[in-house]
Amino acid sequence: MKSKTNAPFIGGVNRQALAYRPAPGITDAENVDFSPLRGAAKRAPSRHVAELTNASGFDKTKPAASYFWEHRSGTVYGVLMQSGSTPVVFDASTGTQKTVTLKSGTPNYNYLPGLGFDDKLLRFVPAGDKLLIVSTAKEPALSSSVEAYKTTTGECLIHVARANYERTYTITFETSGGPGVASVTTVAAGVAGGIPPAAIAVSTQNIASYLAAAITAALAAPTGGALTATATGPVIRVTGNFSTVRAVRSSDNDGGNAMTVLWNTVVGPDKLPKIGYHGHRVKVSGAGESAADDYYVKFVSDDPVNVPFGEGQWEECPPHGLENALDPNTMPHALELLSSGNFEFARQTWVNRLVGDNDTNPFPSFIRGLNGAAPTYAAHVGVPITDAFFANNRLWLLAADSVVASEAGDPFNLMRTTTRSLPDSDRIDLKETSATRFNGGAFDNDVLVLFARSGVYAMTFGGGYPSPRTANMQRVASVESDFVNGAYPVANGRSVFVAQSRNSNGALQELLRVGDGTRYESFDASAALPDWIGRIRRLESHLGSDAVFAADTTDTDVLYVHRYMWVGGEKHAQSWSAWRFSGDLEGFGAVGSTLYAIMRHTDGYYLTHLDLTLDENDTGADFRLCLDRRLPLSSGSLTKTYDGTTNQTTVTLPYEIETGDVLAVVG
Repeated sequence: MKSKTNAPFIGGVNRQALAYRPAPGITDAENVDFSPLRGAAKRAPSRHVAELTNASGFDKTKPAASYFWEHRSGTVYGVLMQSGSTPVVFDASTGTQKTVTLKSGTPNYNYLPGLGFDDKLLRFVPAGDKLLIVSTAKEPALSSSVEAYKTTTGECLIHVARANYERTYTITFETSGGPGVASVTTVAAGVAGGIPPAAIAVSTQNIASYLAAAITAALAAPTGGALTATATGPVIRVTGNFSTVRAVRSSDNDGGNAMTVLWNTVVGPDKLPKIGYHGHRVKVSGAGESAADDYYVKFVSDDPVNVPFGEGQWEECPPHGLENALDPNTMPHALELLSSGNFEFARQTWVNRLVGDNDTNPFPSFIRGLNGAAPTYAAHVGVPITDAFFANNRLWLLAADSVVASEAGDPFNLMRTTTRSLPDSDRIDLKETSATRFNGGAFDNDVLVLFARSGVYAMTFGGGYPSPRTANMQRVASVESDFVNGAYPVANGRSVFVAQSRNSNGALQELLRVGDGTRYESFDASAALPDWIGRIRRLESHLGSDAVFAADTTDTDVLYVHRYMWVGGEKHAQSWSAWRFSGDLEGFGAVGSTLYAIMRHTDGYYLTHLDLTLDENDTGADFRLCLDRRLPLSSGSLTKTYDGTTNQTTVTLPYEIETGDVLAVVG
């Protein structure tokens, strides 16, 4: 069982009253790295890597959203984004910028938040070769795309399922021009002049052939020859203009089991013949009165090009004329890594609704209809996606009181794959009606921890594998969370950290799972710092050094570092410190042993590295040179010009020296 002791600060910052301050806590400490293993040391110096610019209108004077991620190839990439501008994507190790193009069919960059651009409104989710970009300001909507409307041609099939002597097979078409009745009666075996003649055996195929001719003749008058019938094997296809047809019925004196009409609805899958016309759709009605056991199928011919009316199989499908797609303009977009090594910004393609209807396979619950009605293209209420992440081979989306997870193995399918069963791999869509809004979440091993103003909720899965069968949600803690400033929760494998606001200050809560259950206990990891940290705008966890990095809205040039040490199942020590830089900390991310940071200076955005290892010395030296924005002479970023007249060498830096900064040259 994990537990947390009243861990002392290892020389870290503590702003409690002296009587409550454990030694050797100090009031303030800048640019000191307090490690439970090595004690206090100077924090790592920053190394200048590259200036990040863009020629397509990227405004370096305005805030930008940023993110760092490691591609499966091992390359670490970074991105800077602003509304209406081409994103800046770069190799985070070298700063080398990648060409970003707009994919054909993607209208513009207006999916990104506008109105001066609020960087807090974007979330980033790595998924294979793609970086999904989620705008929490957008309301997802339906596309105007619909399943093809029911045609007036070839929409009625009649299956002769049983053949016998001395039986009557009757088909009645009720039309606006009057009824059309076609009937075939078989006689006793061997009777001359019967149907079929004595020389021809009584079979479903022969009965279908005679009945098709009778239908064509019977419908000539009431429909003006608009409908004709042909037979293949035991199946009759009636084609033509069905606009005048009101009903099609069959009758026989064989208990009603000899024929089946497949026009709009058929009762049970056992009524579906092995022969049909390619593309023909019909609703299969279940035995109960509920629509939940109904589904739709279409016939797929074995050779649809050459033999569209022939043998094949029935596949599940949606009905005619129903909205079937999410609007990609309103859904998360993607930056995709191309084989050339460059990137493409594109609308993400989402899988259409391929089976069922609004009852059996509704759209994800962030698409909602007006006044409780089923959503349509013209009438729906979109609920913005508030957070997103990729876990357990699924894409997870939070929206209001809903949690939606994609099909396992297909992050872009948010619809059910079948309505006849519920596979474990199918999408998950769960609502918690007592929570007004889920603002963010994080996976704590096998538990999805969800944060709302009303408390903390846990989504668990029986057996550990997320599936629509096993998903369950319950309230597990009373911690209030506030994501107004854009800081989303982070997990470190042992606990979950979430930011809080205290008037004009910020706090960091740590949630620990109690035993193997779903209850969580919360601890104030910043209890000793009641007035030190401003409201937290960004959190990042670094598993390699057991640390959480935080940036606030007030001191934009400071990175707060919370370190901790676990021994077995207990936390034995923790510390806080502050790292101050010469520029504004726009974004950062810890990958491997490097802290990647984007600094905003007066002349632009710059990529900076900090070493997160415990090595306190520079390579080849027995000391560490504590200078920020360092540039070795061998880096290639410096230009040197020697003037023989003055006997002076001019060294040009790749960035400006700002007011208050001091240039140091060390040899």
